[in-house]
Amino acid sequence: MAKNLIKFALSTTMALSVFATPKAQAAASLERPPQFILLAFDGSYMNSTWQYLREYTQKRKAQAVDTRFTFFINPAYLLYSENSSYYTAPGMHRTAQGLVRNKGSAIGWGGNPREIEKRLGNMNGAFKEGHEIGSHAVGHWDGSTWSADDWNSEFKQFDAILDNVFTLNHITQFPLQFRNSIVGFRAPQLGISPGLYEELPNFGIKYDTSKVAKNMDYWPEKSSRGTWNFPLARIPIPGTAKSYPTMDYNFCANDTLELLRKDPSLLQLVKVNPETGKTKKNAADCLSFVPAEQKAFIKNRMIKAYQGYFENNYYGNRAPISIGHHFSPWMDGAYFEAMIEIADQVCNKPEVKCVTNSEFMKFIESRTPTEIQNYRDGNFPKMPRMKSKPVARSLDIALSLENQDGILNARLSGKDANREDFKTAILLDSKVIGSDKADLQSALSNAREGSVVSAVVYNSHGDEMQSASYKVINGQIQQQSVEDHMMEGHQDEADE
Repeated sequence: MAKNLIKFALSTTMALSVFATPKAQAAASLERPPQFILLAFDGSYMNSTWQYLREYTQKRKAQAVDTRFTFFINPAYLLYSENSSYYTAPGMHRTAQGLVRNKGSAIGWGGNPREIEKRLGNMNGAFKEGHEIGSHAVGHWDGSTWSADDWNSEFKQFDAILDNVFTLNHITQFPLQFRNSIVGFRAPQLGISPGLYEELPNFGIKYDTSKVAKNMDYWPEKSSRGTWNFPLARIPIPGTAKSYPTMDYNFCANDTLELLRKDPSLLQLVKVNPETGKTKKNAADCLSFVPAEQKAFIKNRMIKAYQGYFENNYYGNRAPISIGHHFSPWMDGAYFEAMIEIADQVCNKPEVKCVTNSEFMKFIESRTPTEIQNYRDGNFPKMPRMKSKPVARSLDIALSLENQDGILNARLSGKDANREDFKTAILLDSKVIGSDKADLQSALSNAREGSVVSAVVYNSHGDEMQSASYKVINGQIQQQSVEDHMMEGHQDEADE
């Protein structure tokens, strides 16, 4: 009897293996890929930030945690006022008055030759310590209207500044260790155009990270021109119906709108730089400083969003996690601190690799198209999900503000749009001017240039669940919401 049971069990196992689906067979045979974490910084100005990040990663290395960053640099910061004419900005950029010819640098220059020399030393030092140096173009202009010739000019000038940086600044020459290792690019302001993708291969750029994937679990693809698409991700904000790209400025633009609707006096805050004595004002597009309570709220919300992004991929199809921040300490450093805390939390976990973009590129290029497709489909044994603190689910509410015969209407759709505990309001800046309807001309007559007309969905506690915000420019409400504009760069496919 026992022998018969054993035979039955064996035959059943064999039958299951024979009739297993190709997907199940692939999952059983394909090794689970590492969870790659791609942490990057755009800009490169502040030497103190360079030093902090280098020291941070050295400290983590001493703790046996490998954490490396990709730095996308602007050579405008390798020129100063006296030699800035060496760079001629190509193309045009959009303004409220239309397209305007670019002049100079959109981000200023690099200080003085001593500061530039120190900045070059930090770039060199970071590269030698295992970090990557990539291109963020020269003058940080929005290239969304640029032709291929405009991009060609920008890339040629990027190379020329690096090749002549010591002569231009009259500083002692030393080898630029990273000079021939620049293979990645992120467009300033995520401003891309078809001409960009024509020119990237001509300048040795092998991957672009200027787009925003619609989903968190995107596995990179290569374009017909051979350029890898390493996009940022669009991630949900837990407990709301909002979603942001994984870039600090895009968080800041959205968070600023929300904070100013609650407390417009934040715009009046100023700070004095103790080193220069100069006074800095808050900016309406992205607040530089906020009180401690608001900073904690903003920081914790970003951390929770990034934690959700990590858990989705780590326990899912292991698509790379891509986060792009800046050296700028917006919101009193809330986003910068959140990035570091996330690195602290995840880079020491099993099967996690916090590496540069180019190191991830080496991994994906070592895999066959079939293997990459199986990763994309999640055809491998998943990491068992550990119990964690419950996270507020993301809501499903789409919101827009539409003009019908002079009446502004808040339009809602989605599974959570009709919840009885939610209410809708239309605001002009911080003042409520209606519930789900408001008079357009009345709103415009009370608006100033740059005012914001918003439709907002609140929960019973008065917390924002979703928003659609429209700037008033030249006496007219813009057709595209700020929230949608902050999603620009989104492309479903890798090709241009």
